Amino acid sequence: MFQSRASMAARAARSVASQYRGLATASPAANTARSHKVVVVGGGTAGQSISHQLLHSGKFAQDDIAVIDPAEWHHYQPGWTLVGGGLKNKEDLRQPMQSLVDSKFKFYNQSVDKFAPTENSVTLENGDKLNYEHLVVVPGININYGQIKGLPEALADRHSTVSSIYGYDTCDKAFRTFDNFRQGNAIFTQPAGVIKCAGAPQKVMWLALDLWKKAGLYNPTNPAQSPVKISYATGLPVMFGVPKYNAILEQMRKDRGVEGLFQHDLIALDGKAAVFSTPNGEVTREYDLLHVSPKLGAHAFVKNSPLANELGMVDVHDNTTQHKKFPNVWSAGDAS
Repeated sequence: MFQSRASMAARAARSVASQYRGLATASPAANTARSHKVVVVGGGTAGQSISHQLLHSGKFAQDDIAVIDPAEWHHYQPGWTLVGGGLKNKEDLRQPMQSLVDSKFKFYNQSVDKFAPTENSVTLENGDKLNYEHLVVVPGININYGQIKGLPEALADRHSTVSSIYGYDTCDKAFRTFDNFRQGNAIFTQPAGVIKCAGAPQKVMWLALDLWKKAGLYNPTNPAQSPVKISYATGLPVMFGVPKYNAILEQMRKDRGVEGLFQHDLIALDGKAAVFSTPNGEVTREYDLLHVSPKLGAHAFVKNSPLANELGMVDVHDNTTQHKKFPNVWSAGDAS
């Protein structure tokens, strides 16, 4: 999964680097102090990868490339799964955003207000307008904890057994709840719809299972007699959306005695009960430990822009990462 994302970022960078000079449909940026050959929206894994690969191509000079990101910190989010498994410290997985942005870039530590692709411009939250020859849109996607009723309150409660590896403030709570858990029903969820790192909801479950197995609390060959019972509730009808991997993961689930709750999309928490939406109506399951992968979706400034498709994602060709309508716009990572 990580290899495919890296390949997509590399493909986007190569495409922009090779075409930025000669793409006939790309109007030249206006000759102002705030004009750049390439504007990269996003300083996460995709944004850092693409912007630095462009720089290393040798085709860009000082301030030719601009990077926009409002964050103070860059988080290596794939590592949060390992924090949930007790294998990493979250503090070791972040660095100041400023320290990772090459000095040859022009860095705008702000949010984007809107895109104007017909004008080849981006407007920042402070009203400043940036003109570009090429635009790379890689801001990732937004975590919507509030779309699951009761989830924000449960995550904020240090004494609750509800956790999530999808946030910096909550990923270490996951391991604390796993490590202190001794018996009862443990439910791990995956939402319906778009998600960043579709394997993460399962990875953290397998890590927790291994922890409980080593502690003598879970026996994969006899889960019914184990103090800990494990269920995986997913909005999908299968364990994983890609058939090749689904076959393997479904067999793993069976071999390790994990209950599969398919087409179960978590919509609310009610005390120690999890409420799921299913094709047959709402279903309530009691839990003693709950790990939640929250609802995710496009950032509003992307969803409400001319760049978005009907799902709110940047509308690009899968094989080229080039926008279907605006040929000097590109996107990779979770936003597309």
